[in-house]
Amino acid sequence: MMKYLRSALLLAAVTLFSQFSVAQIWTLDFTGMNGKGAIGPGPVIDVAGVPFNVDVSGGDLSANTDWFRVENETFEARDVDGDCIWLSESIDISSYTEVDISMVISEVGDHEASDFVDVEYLLDGSPTLITNWNGLGSATHTLIGDIPNDSDWGTETVTATNLMGSTLQIRVTMNNGAGTEFLQLDDIVVTESGVAPVVADIQITEVHYNPDDAGGYLDADYEFIELYNAETTAVDLSDYTFTQGIVYTFPAATSIAAGEFIIVCANSATYSGNGYQVFQWTSGALNNDGELIQIQDASSNTVNQITYGDVSPWPFQADGYGPSIELTTLGTDNNNGANWHSYNCQGQPTPNGTPGAANSTPGIGCTNPGALNFDFCAFIDDASCTFPVFDVVINEFHYNPCTEQGNDTDYEFIEIYNFGASAIDIGDWQIANAVDFTFPTGTTIAAGEYIVVAVNAATYSGNGYQVFEWTTGGINNSGETIELLNDGGATVDELTYDDGPTWPVTADGSCVSVELVDPTSDNSDASNWQPSFIFGGTPGAVNSTMQDCGDCGVGATVNSFISDDFEDGDISDWVITSGADWAANGLVGINGSFSLDHAGAAGTSSVSYDMNCLNADAACTTSSFDMMSDAWDVTANNNFSVFLVANDADLTSATVDGVAFGANLNADASGNLALYNVSNGAIAGTILTYPYAWPQNGFISVEINYTENGMWVVKVDTDGGSDLLLTGGPAVASVNPVEGQYF
Repeated sequence: MMKYLRSALLLAAVTLFSQFSVAQIWTLDFTGMNGKGAIGPGPVIDVAGVPFNVDVSGGDLSANTDWFRVENETFEARDVDGDCIWLSESIDISSYTEVDISMVISEVGDHEASDFVDVEYLLDGSPTLITNWNGLGSATHTLIGDIPNDSDWGTETVTATNLMGSTLQIRVTMNNGAGTEFLQLDDIVVTESGVAPVVADIQITEVHYNPDDAGGYLDADYEFIELYNAETTAVDLSDYTFTQGIVYTFPAATSIAAGEFIIVCANSATYSGNGYQVFQWTSGALNNDGELIQIQDASSNTVNQITYGDVSPWPFQADGYGPSIELTTLGTDNNNGANWHSYNCQGQPTPNGTPGAANSTPGIGCTNPGALNFDFCAFIDDASCTFPVFDVVINEFHYNPCTEQGNDTDYEFIEIYNFGASAIDIGDWQIANAVDFTFPTGTTIAAGEYIVVAVNAATYSGNGYQVFEWTTGGINNSGETIELLNDGGATVDELTYDDGPTWPVTADGSCVSVELVDPTSDNSDASNWQPSFIFGGTPGAVNSTMQDCGDCGVGATVNSFISDDFEDGDISDWVITSGADWAANGLVGINGSFSLDHAGAAGTSSVSYDMNCLNADAACTTSSFDMMSDAWDVTANNNFSVFLVANDADLTSATVDGVAFGANLNADASGNLALYNVSNGAIAGTILTYPYAWPQNGFISVEINYTENGMWVVKVDTDGGSDLLLTGGPAVASVNPVEGQYF
């Protein structure tokens, strides 16, 4: 009898164990993983092919003997000098209850109180720290070195039990600071001792959280949540309860048929009478910014839950614009916003989704509201958008004002120009990248109008043009992208400049802006830009190169002072007013075969040309010429000058007034080129000096501009060509050019 009883008891014990046996879900002992992790310096990280990751950004692995990696098939931290993190892959525990974890953690060496190991488990992304394990840690750490009583813990098996969720991750943080100290992790095991309950496949498939109040669809009347039964049989919803989002419990005997859609809403009267079940929630409302919605069955098991939002990847169209959010494909992960869409053109009497019915199919088309072919019904963009072409360009910008002008924070500006024939509404357009600015709603730019957006609006206000102050940012002195966007976010104009040789380098800190030569040209091409001829640029006005200065029979926009190229060998239309030996010399051709040449004896001589249509006071004139010296001696008080304008054909007269360009007119014996005011045959002042000493046998090209506001700009090319003009100045003349007609 006794033997039989003992056998029965043994059988019962074995049967009991088999019913509640422990099964492994996931395990890791680092076998075959030596070297996986991080090692200094650098550090070098290798986690390829292993079920974990590391983050050593909080540590300092500065030596090649500092590591946070698998050594001898144990994960180990050696002299990491900061918080280094080991993180397991995501482990699916959705089919289990009473999940347990365990791991072996050891320390080798004499650790200090600042050394520690923290163990956390993350259930569905939410972390929990295991604190003060077996009294060997603290309220903020799992295990600490030197606790208690200046002793190390040796080896501990750290565990956590009765965990439940959909996903699990294990995170271990280690910190030690000496090459003789090692923290080790090994034998991680995840087990289960129970099986998750079976719950019905009831899905949240549509949410209308922010109806179009402005259109008359108030939240209190039109908010709803839709449920769908994905089972093949009916499900009893008695005592199913919404525990997050809103408050509601289904009454007894409520049933949802297989494949049926039902809704729970803020106001049942809104949706009743349409052939589907409607229930009104008890209290609460759906958050317009997003929140968790959760439904549990009668046994408090979570049946379905979502955490929706109103920003990407969740559809923004549902946030007060009319439509709901709908699960695009039933059965997909409804916590992923990318699996939802919004649709407003399903043929329903109101733009409030598809309550109680199969979800709509997302429309395909152009989804950009700024496009000409914007399709409000479209949710998936098919790259078919076309955008209006606006005759508005970024026409001028001042990115690095000079110290003489003032600070960048006062004088930087961007100018836009409408070169079209009609006014354009630019309300809600933006200037982006370099600066951040949105034009106020209702702003228009008239045909031919210039508008300035500046770092400091006060600097440019009160000058007869529209001025706005950008919100944040500044124009980079080294270069960057400036972009003009319309109210739909489409690019109207864009350029990327720099301060290198392809862009006008003079604008980089020398008092002038960068301006388009022609506003209809491609402003992404650096060759279509030039430095302004005017100090500080031309904000709110036509660019200096385009200013209409009258017509002297040569050009429509500038008066060209060039009167002869001498290639005919004839200078009979020039008047030798003093001295002699002026000729069209075929032996000394500068550009071509002939040039005007003086090869006479020492003394003063001059030759002039009558330009009888010139009015120098009209401003905006351009003079350009080439000149070459011979074996002249700068120190011997020699001088050479080209009068741009004079009131007397005899340029050596004691009564001549004008403006002259040359070297040594003021007898400084430097050879530096300069622009002078001449009055009564003498130097009345230096307009500007160009820092270049004209050497013997020196060949240069010169271009001189006089602008509307009395500004002179001198450009000199010292390499003998005309392809590279270096800007000197600008400077404001103390005396404007006199009325005159002689060159």
